[in-house]
Amino acid sequence: MDAELTNKSRDALNAATSRAVKDGHADLTPAHLLLALLAGEDNENVIDLLVATDADQAAVRAGAERLLAALPSVTGSTVAPPQPSRDLLAVLAEADAEAGKLGDEYLSTEHLLIAVGAQGGAGGGGVVLLPLHHPHPPPPPPPPAGPRGR
Repeated sequence: MDAELTNKSRDALNAATSRAVKDGHADLTPAHLLLALLAGEDNENVIDLLVATDADQAAVRAGAERLLAALPSVTGSTVAPPQPSRDLLAVLAEADAEAGKLGDEYLSTEHLLIAVGAQGGAGGGGVVLLPLHHPHPPPPPPPPAGPRGR
């Protein structure tokens, strides 16, 4: 990663890891990260981004929770800590690329949220929950004007 994580991004990744440990998940997934972003303190920027994309926050949260509930769980004293899944690594790479495109030196929670949504349709761990484009596309342009009243 070229961009350095902001404190909030680091907190979100730590919270995602804590959730994966608590739930006994071997993999750290985009769904863990998404829930951590939604639950983070001072996460107005994340909520604002969801509102701006007309995403239903309750549906996003419920969808991520369903994904986590479907993951296998392990218990015991010799269980290894969760490792980032390929999908989460793809999300982090996408977030870093997004930060680079915007000329940002720091990888923010907004970059992470956008990346979770962008990777959703292409291996994002099934987190196809965030409409990155407005759900109602603009109307098509009017047809070209033809010759009028000659």
